[in-house]
Amino acid sequence: MSSQPPPEYADFFSEEDVMVVITTSTAGLGHKRVSSALGQGLPHLVRQETLGADDHRMQFLHRVASLNRVLRWIIETFQNTPFLDGFFALRYGRWLRKHSRDIKERLRDLIERRGQLPKVVLVVCTHFGLAHTLAEVKKSLSEELNTKIVVTVIVTDDSPQKIWAVYGADHIFVPSPSTKNKLLEFFNEKKLEPIPEVVVNPYPVSLHLGQKLDKEEFKEKLAQVSSDKTPIRIMLPISGAAVQLSYLRKMVESLCVDSFAAVTIVTRESKNTGRFIEWAQDYPNIDVIAKTDDRDVVEEYEEEFLRKIYSLEVTKPSEQAFKTLLAPELRGGVIMLFSAPVGRQEDDNVRFMTRHGLLPNKEDAKVIKNICDKKKQTITPEFLKRASSWRGILLPREGKAAAGLVRCLQRLGVFSAMMDFSGYGDHDELTNDGVAQIWEYLEKRLSKLKDL
Repeated sequence: MSSQPPPEYADFFSEEDVMVVITTSTAGLGHKRVSSALGQGLPHLVRQETLGADDHRMQFLHRVASLNRVLRWIIETFQNTPFLDGFFALRYGRWLRKHSRDIKERLRDLIERRGQLPKVVLVVCTHFGLAHTLAEVKKSLSEELNTKIVVTVIVTDDSPQKIWAVYGADHIFVPSPSTKNKLLEFFNEKKLEPIPEVVVNPYPVSLHLGQKLDKEEFKEKLAQVSSDKTPIRIMLPISGAAVQLSYLRKMVESLCVDSFAAVTIVTRESKNTGRFIEWAQDYPNIDVIAKTDDRDVVEEYEEEFLRKIYSLEVTKPSEQAFKTLLAPELRGGVIMLFSAPVGRQEDDNVRFMTRHGLLPNKEDAKVIKNICDKKKQTITPEFLKRASSWRGILLPREGKAAAGLVRCLQRLGVFSAMMDFSGYGDHDELTNDGVAQIWEYLEKRLSKLKDL
């Protein structure tokens, strides 16, 4: 990356009177992954600041909901019932805005420590909690400091949950027109003003993972999925909520038998992951990378793709679903194996992938289920041809069955067909340059604002 010339927008963001603040949140690794990807889009000469905030409530709720079926049902009912989703969005959004004083003072401190006050301060939010609080304080702090503060929100799933309707922000970037339209409907229905500019933009995936493999590296990736003699190297990131550990343990144990797979687990050290890490460190064919800080977990995850060649990844259909935008010849372009979705945002991400043909359709999913259930052990050339357009597979809900399916798909040549990727459809949502597009868009908007 360092050998490439700086992007055209770099000059604007490197100016002394322009300040960039990228926010982070404790509520899961996803927000940090997106923040990290956006930071990669700015060259080193751009001085970035970081504003963090804690939202342990949402992280705790997600973890408990993943483990407790009753609470999961309650949360999903709220998310999928328009009235309840709107009720939650309005109440929680107002609560966040009411408790915005601390964030205001922390942002003020960041700006004043800059020395010479910038003309424009761009604050990028990848979590709705920070977005609401910053949208609330933007106007008053701008007036007090005599500067122009711009709040930009990046929606981290293709899920139009109404809490993302951050009135008072300047821009909201979303992955699809459907999410844009649903948010605009809610703004207008509830008369939430001022209404931000809602922009459809390809999802911002990591630039590091988008680096192209050389011929030998790609050959190694192909060998992993096409040969019984070469172990399949599988990446297994553990989410911040540390959910599905029992499922993953059963799956990994079965995959590592007979050295079928070599698994690398990247996780955060915590009381929730301690026993899992202890087990994995002593298990054959498993490497464990454990860090105490979420930011280090994200960095190590990407560094591992630079150190080794991986062909598969087991993960949730969270923001990781958008790694399906990385083709196989790219460093992070692995076949994505998704556990069953939990919560509306993961359901919506699955719909995004299915809509664009990145996952098998219903008929092909039935064939895969029959393979898993051992009702079908042969597949047709036509099936393999369709598989060449897929970037992911949904796994069964039981860990051992999931491992069995992985073995079958490798043996039957489905993974090899997926690596012989036929390409993405001609659609603006399906490019992997979302990071650059966001910065280019903001450069055009902010340069006009700065000149006013």
